Amino acid sequence: MDARKLQFAVVGAGTLFAWFTVVADTRRFLSHGGRLLSLGASAFPHPAVTPCFYGAIVFLVALMVAAHVLAAASGGAGRLQRILIWILGAGTAFGWINVTIQVVRFYCRPAGTPFTACSGVESPNPFFTACTMGSMLYLLSLLMALHTRRLVFGKYSV
Repeated sequence: MDARKLQFAVVGAGTLFAWFTVVADTRRFLSHGGRLLSLGASAFPHPAVTPCFYGAIVFLVALMVAAHVLAAASGGAGRLQRILIWILGAGTAFGWINVTIQVVRFYCRPAGTPFTACSGVESPNPFFTACTMGSMLYLLSLLMALHTRRLVFGKYSV
């Protein structure tokens, strides 16, 4: 399989996961009395104020760039590949910063209180949250983009 096709598939999987999480958060928010135009009035946070929502937007942008890399002629694709690497690098940093915040919140909470992840759902620990899975998918996508740049374009630098 061509590296650019595999790259598109990996970024696509991350995009699907991210938007599945946003849709699940939205359904949960609405089913507990929330309204789309109101940030409060629910036991769960509005999906637009969660890191998952912003990670999903960046994944969607990365998917569009990956599609352009796949469709572009070799001349312009190298520049697009660099842009994709920077987008995925920023998404990876954003994701792992959120995971780090969750880990700190988990270990600094009072004993006996449940841990609530960023989407308002209780979790046994911060490693079983959508943020951690999304961060791993961002990292996998970034590594795939770097590998594609080396294989297809013969470049080692960003």
